[in-house]
Amino acid sequence: MRSLATPPASTTRPTVLVRSMATPPASIAQLKSAVAHQQQEIRALAATVKEQASQIQKVSAQLEVSKSAPQTIATNP
Repeated sequence: MRSLATPPASTTRPTVLVRSMATPPASIAQLKSAVAHQQQEIRALAATVKEQASQIQKVSAQLEVSKSAPQTIATNP
């Protein structure tokens, strides 16, 4: 009696071929469109990263100023 989990060796190869032929490869126009969309997303992400870096620099500068500001304490003898 054969196991249901393992098909006979003779049927594995044609099944793979049928599946690969059922989904046609993407056309060049579709691939170009996908690449253009990805490039647009990359540019948007790069702009976001630059903006965040600028904000981080501003906060770092503010922290540095607040650390270096001397604090004077008045003492009365």
